[in-house]
Amino acid sequence: RNAASAWLPTGLRLAKPAQSTVFIASYGETSLGVAYHETGVLIHAKLAGERVIHCPWMLVDDDRPLILGRDLLGYPKKLGTISLDVHPNFVRASVERKGVKLIEMSGELGLADAEAPPSPASLPFGTAMTGMPSSALQARSSPACCRLS
Repeated sequence: RNAASAWLPTGLRLAKPAQSTVFIASYGETSLGVAYHETGVLIHAKLAGERVIHCPWMLVDDDRPLILGRDLLGYPKKLGTISLDVHPNFVRASVERKGVKLIEMSGELGLADAEAPPSPASLPFGTAMTGMPSSALQARSSPACCRLS
């Protein structure tokens, strides 16, 4: 709780129960003209009583999404090395920055977790991150579910 609270800007409070989401994504063809990988941490929070998510940390593996996401949209993006191997029923991923392994995860695909927290895609982003009203930043898709091992 204390570590997550330290990453929240003024005005945001941790949601109860306290939770965060760590994601690794692979984007195929994009409007940026490049396929890339992205990873990040999303902290579930409250802003004026509304559930929001705040993103204090992200890595990408290409400079175009780094520049556009950071400079245009305000995401805290840096460059890193992201590996994502997806098989029909299994996934393995790892993340490194400057030669230091930061994340390593694996899981079985297709399993439903009845106790899974709400998807970050269903929550608005906090205004402290972007300067835009949170209602303007509703995500439009849900991530695939997998059980991590």
